[in-house]
Amino acid sequence: LRKQKMLPCIWFIFKRSACDQAARRAYKTLAKRPLLKQRERALLAEMMDELRRSHPESVKHDLVKPFLCGIASHHAGLLPSWKGLVESAFKRGLVKVVFATHTLALGINMPAKTVVISELETRRGPGYGRGVLTHNEIFQLAGRAGRRGYDETGNCVLLNSPNVSLQRVLKTEELLQHVRDLDRYPKESR
Repeated sequence: LRKQKMLPCIWFIFKRSACDQAARRAYKTLAKRPLLKQRERALLAEMMDELRRSHPESVKHDLVKPFLCGIASHHAGLLPSWKGLVESAFKRGLVKVVFATHTLALGINMPAKTVVISELETRRGPGYGRGVLTHNEIFQLAGRAGRRGYDETGNCVLLNSPNVSLQRVLKTEELLQHVRDLDRYPKESR
């Protein structure tokens, strides 16, 4: 994504623990190729020091190193002060990649240049099993892509889910109709 100039991005993963794990893994992978300039890292360190002073209980110790390198996770299992820190740093352009659950797309104003949807199937809740994302869910997640005033277009990357064929995703007539009518949707961010 960095090579394609598609940062900042929100990478949607549908499991809280997987968001944290992805942030730690990305940090290890990118440790030798930093996403941030020295000044950006210093600003993040200042923000982290302030959180440690004001809300020490909110610090997610295993996610501090990734955060200081511009990588974070965001989900309902984190304390509000930590999530506020991530949101603030992302809006300021200091965090370049956020691994988040779908709840981030519901009411939080955190647009990104790119959205990555990690899988097309998600758990539906106790007793409901797993199901393919609906077209409304895909559009809700994809709607975070494109920052008003910054990007001419937003990018949405759908990763292949090994257990879900494209035919299964396109099975619903509503989604098929949306795919057929894509040329009617605006091609740029508004």
